[in-house]
Amino acid sequence: MVEASGLSTNAYINECVFGRVRHRPAERKALGELLANAAQIKAALHQMNISGSAAHSIELERACEDLVLIRNGIMRLLGRRS
Repeated sequence: MVEASGLSTNAYINECVFGRVRHRPAERKALGELLANAAQIKAALHQMNISGSAAHSIELERACEDLVLIRNGIMRLLGRRS
């Protein structure tokens, strides 16, 4: 069961005994990629905001705020502070 979990023996025991859910390596990688993608999108939106019209500025700022929420959620899932 330890091998099937993808966790180290110690991590598997901790998960079973204490209920601490650790992300498998593939999950951690996927969360890291999502975090990087969110950062790229935010940077692109920021660039659009600088070069765009004032009418779109509010919508772009809201989108950036939403991306911050997504980033914070991913960071929490990874067990890190945002």
